[in-house]
Amino acid sequence: MDQSVTDADLDAILSIQLTVAWAGEGATEPPRLGWWRTALHDPDAGLHLFNSLLPKTARWAVLEAAREAARRVDAASRQQHGRGDDRITLYHFGFELDERLQARIVGLKQGGGSPGESLAGLDDLRADWDEAAMCRWLSGLADFPALDIAPGGRQLREPAPVSAVSTAKLLARALLTENSSSLPATYPMPFFGARS
Repeated sequence: MDQSVTDADLDAILSIQLTVAWAGEGATEPPRLGWWRTALHDPDAGLHLFNSLLPKTARWAVLEAAREAARRVDAASRQQHGRGDDRITLYHFGFELDERLQARIVGLKQGGGSPGESLAGLDDLRADWDEAAMCRWLSGLADFPALDIAPGGRQLREPAPVSAVSTAKLLARALLTENSSSLPATYPMPFFGARS
């Protein structure tokens, strides 16, 4: 990936990661996608707890925790198939960029703004789950990439773009199949193979 990733690029990637992490929660009422068994952004569950523990940063904390749940599911899926660390996924861009994304969240949180104020495109995550709206959002990120169903996920055929933001958009777009108006019951882990 391009080493000249800017803060604006990091913000764009985080907006995508956090939105997908929020949508993937399944222990919420009503349930969303159920890709990870969390209810972190639910006002009566995780958000309530974090509001009492971390009143100033509760919204950041629930999003960070949902992102971590997504990252763990992604990592477990990658590791079930040989050379999982070589795959580029929405939650695994490689050590350097992953560290920069985590540091950027910390910096934004310490900046004092809400997630919606700090990350354009995050839209402060809707309280009401709407799968059709999520599908439209994913479809609007990029053209549908050519992919193959591979062991453990959906392998995008083309090499990963040099732009980390373009990579994130293609990976998120591949969560939804080309003509589908619903998302799969389990996390489909779109991925690029590693660059040679």
